[in-house]
Amino acid sequence: MKSRPSIALLIESSNSYARGLLRGIMSYIHEHHSWSIYLPEHGRGNVPVNWLNNWHGDGIIARIENTKIAEAVVNSGVPAVDVSAARLAPSLPWVETDDRAIASLAAQHLIDRGFQHYAFCGDHRFNWSRWREAHFQECIQTASLHCHTYPQTRGRKQSPPWEAEQKRLADWIRALPKPVGGDGLLRY
Repeated sequence: MKSRPSIALLIESSNSYARGLLRGIMSYIHEHHSWSIYLPEHGRGNVPVNWLNNWHGDGIIARIENTKIAEAVVNSGVPAVDVSAARLAPSLPWVETDDRAIASLAAQHLIDRGFQHYAFCGDHRFNWSRWREAHFQECIQTASLHCHTYPQTRGRKQSPPWEAEQKRLADWIRALPKPVGGDGLLRY
């Protein structure tokens, strides 16, 4: 084996979560041992270029966001780790946030502050959001309380225009009983 492992990072830098992954990887490298990093220009969900078919590195850390990336990474034959909640390559080891712990901490924080009304706003296009919603609701219900959930627009291939969704979200928030403690993230 080479003195410095050669690792490809198929992680975009277009959002905070992905940049945090890259910062964490760099921190690990600085604290433990040096890697030779290949970080191709890569947007979220972009299909890797043909270089992966002939690449002979030691490993891949990939945020696998679609089936084409999953196939390319698995078919490369290079040891790989998936850092996406999409779970499109179940044969690969997977590292992901602890959505139960995140939702539990948020719910307990709001319960400890004495709120009687709760709400969750998520985005059903993403596994992590659906998992956090389920865990948040479970925590609130376990405390014998009720959680309002932002109604998702299902069955659409595209999100509604932001202006329309913003109005719908504002109307939903106005209709909630006050004061309300809430968790969630709406991304468009």
